[in-house]
Amino acid sequence: MMTGLRGHERPDWINGVLRDDLPAIRAFAQGLRYDENAAVAGLSLPWSSGQDRHAATR
Repeated sequence: MMTGLRGHERPDWINGVLRDDLPAIRAFAQGLRYDENAAVAGLSLPWSSGQDRHAATR
């Protein structure tokens, strides 16, 4: 989902995680639900801030 720009799979993944007994992953999944627009954009769009972040931390 993360490397293939398949943000549309996020709801099914979140629902599966919420059914599991993994508290840390469940908390992460709930956070993705909290800011859905940012999560979908981050998992779907080809843009990256990788180079900008690196340059800003020099």
